[in-house]
Amino acid sequence: LYGAANINSVEHDQPIFIDDINGRVNKQISQRLLTSIIEPRVEEILQHIDMAIREAGFTDILSAGVILTGGTAMLKGIDTIAEQIFRLPVKIGKITDTEEYEAFDHTYLTAVGLVRYALNGKDYYTQPTENIFSSFLTKVRELFA
Repeated sequence: LYGAANINSVEHDQPIFIDDINGRVNKQISQRLLTSIIEPRVEEILQHIDMAIREAGFTDILSAGVILTGGTAMLKGIDTIAEQIFRLPVKIGKITDTEEYEAFDHTYLTAVGLVRYALNGKDYYTQPTENIFSSFLTKVRELFA
């Protein structure tokens, strides 16, 4: 990844070369400049997620923390920003079967987790003891435990 979620995560301000439509290098920008554009957007997205969680009344069931997955979760420093916004521990989801998925693109981690869950023959239609969101979070936690 070229940019980061947190400007403090950029150790060396390396140049980033941007190609035009024909594949020729068209522009050069610094990694710090790109990160200064990415960081406020990441904060904005996470604030919207935090607000949605609070408005839905799910704050109590997240007391153990949050697991971020997918391509955006791979942005360096996103866990630090997420911890500040959610006021909870944050982990970046990783595939535990490293041999099987060694060259796997973590952009699709959530989808792979759901497919693996389905292939394990788990019963999707068990009666939830609480609410649907709570049981979903429990199943996601089981995937990354």
